[in-house]
Amino acid sequence: MVKKRSPTKILEEDKEPAFEAGLVKTPGGKWTDYQKEKSTASSYLSPEFKEKHIKNKPYSIIHTHPRLERETLVTDVSALVEPEYREFMSLTKEEIEQMRADVSPSFPSDQDLLDILMYKNKRSSIIGQRDPITGKVAGYFIIRKTKDTPLLTPIPEGNVTDKKMEEWYAKPEIKEAYETLESQGYYISPSDNSRLSSQQLSQNEDALNTFAKKYSLQIKKVPNKGYSYEKGLGFLKKVEGNNNLEQKVSSVIAITGLFSSMFFLGAEVTGNVVGSLSKISGNIIGLVLFIVGILAAVFYFRRR
Repeated sequence: MVKKRSPTKILEEDKEPAFEAGLVKTPGGKWTDYQKEKSTASSYLSPEFKEKHIKNKPYSIIHTHPRLERETLVTDVSALVEPEYREFMSLTKEEIEQMRADVSPSFPSDQDLLDILMYKNKRSSIIGQRDPITGKVAGYFIIRKTKDTPLLTPIPEGNVTDKKMEEWYAKPEIKEAYETLESQGYYISPSDNSRLSSQQLSQNEDALNTFAKKYSLQIKKVPNKGYSYEKGLGFLKKVEGNNNLEQKVSSVIAITGLFSSMFFLGAEVTGNVVGSLSKISGNIIGLVLFIVGILAAVFYFRRR
């Protein structure tokens, strides 16, 4: 029996990580590439592919959002540009910085969120944050339907006229979905290469949760090993050295604080050894050390 490959393995073995990857799977099946034409800015599951490979089965899809890790060096800028534009188009240093994971959120776009609501058999939509140079996958946003998730009118496909698109955007249910995000201040495209404010990041998180609650969706953020989820932004590489140092320091403080508190709070020890301190003073010092020890212990176990 052929062992099924994990989506992370498939995505990280992709020879062209700058393009948005697209994978689809039906129950019991394996992840399959559905992209006919690759793009650095979008993925498209065509009606023809659905008809041939999915039919009326329930399915899940994965597509990637390209985000550069802070330490990734870009030596070939053309790799980040659409193939047909490479001869006459390049990216500035500022535009490259705009693609950094700690600058531009890898959150689902408004169209990603609407898309899962428009197709009855689409059970889950997964967005993978992938470095467009190294191909490393940092983590996933997993969006799942529930039994209470409503169904919206699908976006027109095929030979679509401007009039058809205008009519679709004008539908009350579609306008309401977009306005739900806009009214909550959902903003994931910074206009320069500076990080979004902590207030905006918090706003993004709240807006995503509000949308999920309104449309009965389940949204999980799942970092891969070596990464952590940052609220309102996406997945960033853990700084292991700092984490290890913090854990060591907090463990020392916890142990020292707890044992020292026992020394001062012990009535016999306080009377016989720390004669210069009153019993009340010793108890106060002991209590403070006990609290410090507990807080340090909590910090240590939360960082593990």
